[in-house]
Amino acid sequence: FPVTIWFVIVDPSGFNRSAVAKNKDSYVTTVNSTLKTRCIPGEKLIAKRPASVVEFLSAAVRGQPKILVDGIGCPVLVEGFDGGYHYPFTKDGQVKDTPEKNLHSHAHDALQAITSRVLQLNMDEQEFNAPATPKYNFGR
Repeated sequence: FPVTIWFVIVDPSGFNRSAVAKNKDSYVTTVNSTLKTRCIPGEKLIAKRPASVVEFLSAAVRGQPKILVDGIGCPVLVEGFDGGYHYPFTKDGQVKDTPEKNLHSHAHDALQAITSRVLQLNMDEQEFNAPATPKYNFGR
């Protein structure tokens, strides 16, 4: 049987220590220990993220779309593609550099983090090695 490889791609801020957790572990540490998985961070550079979604939307693999979005299961994401995710105008009519923060922007930020990270993965290797979990020095 073919092997299925699952990736758990999370927002890079999930690797920061949590002020909520009693032991001050990061959210990723909690997820990794609870689910016995290995989270990898999404792309940190926000400027790279939107282009990765365009790459997925405008490309095909063996004649099939590179990405499919379920309109029933992901209505907020679909609404975002239909105008909910947008860059607002300044008072003088210029388009802002950052999208309007709303319900749709959070879903699209997550999609962008995932697509940008997936584009960095080397799936051609004979034996897949997941990227190393980033190490942060928090003075422990």
